[in-house]
Amino acid sequence: TIQNRMVIRMEKYYLAALQMADGIGCMQLSRLLMLFGTAKAVWQASAAELEQGGLEHMPAVGLAKFCRQDEARP
Repeated sequence: TIQNRMVIRMEKYYLAALQMADGIGCMQLSRLLMLFGTAKAVWQASAAELEQGGLEHMPAVGLAKFCRQDEARP
């Protein structure tokens, strides 16, 4: 369906964006995807949730800030 194609397309965008985040390697991202289920869920996770997912404090904070950088803009 069109809706399924849109979900898949957006998932690809989230995954591509997550791959651009500094300090997050392929293994860490793979582990987060397994835990959270989707790239969108990883993107929307808080720093605390990312830490619970196995990231160290600083990478978790950095990834959360990276994912929210556009939210701060008017």
